[in-house]
Amino acid sequence: WRRRSSDHKLDRLEAGGARRDLVQDVASLRMVVLSDMHRGTGADASDDFRESSATYVRALEHYFAEGYDLVALGDCEELWEAPWAPIRDAYPAVYAQERRFLDAGRYIRVYGNHDINWQTEALVAAGLREALPGVDVHEGVFISVTDGGRSIGSIVLVHGHQGTILSDYFS
Repeated sequence: WRRRSSDHKLDRLEAGGARRDLVQDVASLRMVVLSDMHRGTGADASDDFRESSATYVRALEHYFAEGYDLVALGDCEELWEAPWAPIRDAYPAVYAQERRFLDAGRYIRVYGNHDINWQTEALVAAGLREALPGVDVHEGVFISVTDGGRSIGSIVLVHGHQGTILSDYFS
């Protein structure tokens, strides 16, 4: 079942469930891919991100200054354990840094299983766009890679929860 399920998910991504408009030349490809931050409310040790938030902000400052694109590849928020508003309120500096990438056209957001709410446009509009105005959230991303204008392949980015019985059948 796992192979069939994963194949089905890839077929759905190829048929339109993923962002497909990105083309990058291999010589100028500068991309940082970060996932599984699991940002919570910051209120207690159950927030996996709490101890890392300052380091994360400094890393984003560095990557922004160096001209990288940022791919937030799912499970950015821990929406299984906390509602959106307290998470947003706990990490204003984090969202400010991510917004810099978004405002510069260098931000890609993919949902994961712990922030799967963002697969629903109405929830993105009523929630995530408070911190990241204009953000679009995708199930995955296909990046066409070129070398001097010649296609040399694709990079496929998904969160990776696809193909599990829990995510495919019970989420």
